[in-house]
Amino acid sequence: MSQLLVAENYNWQLKSVMAVLLVFTTIALTGYACNVQNTVNTINSILTEVGPAIQIIVSLLPLLSGKNIPPDVITAINKWTVESQADVNNLNSIIQQYQSSIASSPDVQAKINAAIQQTEQHVLDVLQIIHVLDPATQQKITSIVNAIGASIIEVEGIIAHIEGKTQLKVGKVGGSPFLVKDGKDFKKKFNAVLHTPVNDATVDSATAKLSLK
Repeated sequence: MSQLLVAENYNWQLKSVMAVLLVFTTIALTGYACNVQNTVNTINSILTEVGPAIQIIVSLLPLLSGKNIPPDVITAINKWTVESQADVNNLNSIIQQYQSSIASSPDVQAKINAAIQQTEQHVLDVLQIIHVLDPATQQKITSIVNAIGASIIEVEGIIAHIEGKTQLKVGKVGGSPFLVKDGKDFKKKFNAVLHTPVNDATVDSATAKLSLK
């Protein structure tokens, strides 16, 4: 009889331990899922602002009428805008679609990282287009583009963190690190870059009329 009681007591203790472990495992998994979801939401908030930031450059061009920007440059920038916004939207879509597998699937990681690299490269491609413009206009557009590029690098760092890796790249504007916490922070810092004077009346007047809302 005593052996039966011992066995029952052991079984009861074992079940209790298993139940506690199950609770903690559930809590851990739920917490992890919430953390990933929150992180992905942060990425979404950043990329949602990047599209309008790219459009700012197109909106800037008509305000620089006194700069005599060549028509082929305007055409090239308009084409770049469409392609870059498509890259950003595609990157955001892939991250949203595969968010639950980012940490565990090498295939998903490769797909996302390829999209990041493509987006970074296409964003910076416009710098090759604007080299024919006057120095002040080049300086302003370069700063805007670098801020946009830095936000993509920031997303790259967040993805690396989910993957359990270390991101060493840091986006810069004018030689200074451009780091953002979320979309709201990007908007604030982007507008600061946009409105920083370049000591050119035409450029400074034009950028003063624009901002991310």
